[in-house]
Amino acid sequence: EKLMKKSGNINNSFIRLIIIIGISMLLIIIISVLTFDDRTIDVLSQLNFYYFFLLLITWFGLRAMDAFSLLLYSRGFSKEVTILRAFRAVTIRIFGNIITPFNFGGQPLVIHELTKYKLSYGNGYSIVFNKLFIYTCINTVGGIISFFIYKEQIHYFPGVSIIFLISGILTVILATL
Repeated sequence: EKLMKKSGNINNSFIRLIIIIGISMLLIIIISVLTFDDRTIDVLSQLNFYYFFLLLITWFGLRAMDAFSLLLYSRGFSKEVTILRAFRAVTIRIFGNIITPFNFGGQPLVIHELTKYKLSYGNGYSIVFNKLFIYTCINTVGGIISFFIYKEQIHYFPGVSIIFLISGILTVILATL
């Protein structure tokens, strides 16, 4: 009976995956048809796919490190969180961040996902909050260092220093809340 239930879940997941891929392909086709012209061919012919491939590898590497850190944080609370389950939680967070404003919508989804693996909501919140706080601190310090390293180049682009200032202030405010 458990095998049948698991098989049904795999079938449902596969059908959902096919639907998502189909909708994505349809949207790509619609956008391509509506925006494709001679300039598109010119730009695509100049595109270096080596850098795109490196970007893709880097992105997956970052997601894997994110999943691994989630796995390490959760080990103190539950042994049921595996690397694949942590990766699933990371991808759920990304989806939640994409569909909600201010890039924080995925955090409650991660907490909910972690409760499926015998973590309480409090422990899940603690894990997500600690990860988010450390991430915010690292980004703030990195932004400040980048501002001082590239301050000469930033002045060539009007408005960028204002964006740096506004994002820095908002980050500090959000980190202290």
